Amino acid sequence: MEAGTGLFGLLSYFLFTEFGVVYGFLADNVSYVYLKWGHFLIAFIFISIPAVFIGGTFPIIGRVLIRHKVNLKKKLGKIYCVNTFGSSIGALICGFILIRYLGFKRILFTCAGINFLISLSSIVTQKYQSYLLQFSENAEEKDIDQIKEKDYPNLLLCSIAFFSGFTVLGYEIIWTRIYTYVFKGWIIGFSIILFVFSFWYCRWKHYINEDTE
Repeated sequence: MEAGTGLFGLLSYFLFTEFGVVYGFLADNVSYVYLKWGHFLIAFIFISIPAVFIGGTFPIIGRVLIRHKVNLKKKLGKIYCVNTFGSSIGALICGFILIRYLGFKRILFTCAGINFLISLSSIVTQKYQSYLLQFSENAEEKDIDQIKEKDYPNLLLCSIAFFSGFTVLGYEIIWTRIYTYVFKGWIIGFSIILFVFSFWYCRWKHYINEDTE
């Protein structure tokens, strides 16, 4: 999921430019009403791709915790809290600092780099989990719960959740600004991006809730 988000983040800067060409063609050849519908459809299709990847990160973390139902509710609450906190920090830093000193393209590349690091960390952690599962086969029964508790280090999960949230809000801010520049509609662009992200996040949240019942 994170690797897909990072890859799309790298491509998004150039894709928005191409969408600007499409939008310019529509502006010259269709009525105002159809132009606004085209405006919406372009944004919906474009944002839906990363939104599916981004919205799926937290549910996957939840599924990891569900695998071994040890303090499940407490852990899910902690991960969600850290993810939301990371989003808040990402919004502040990106809006007030990064845009000014790095610019749009560098921020997108930075966020993509963070996504790739998260993906790599997840792969390493998966190897760590496999090792623990092999070790548990030879462990005494009284030690099984302790092994399961260590299955995924809390610090690593919290770090993944934090930086995942951080990049999400960074992407939203940058894409909204670029969208505004290309399509000349700040309010509409922000509303569409917020709607699409919320829609796919709710779909993923519904998916994880079904697994916890």
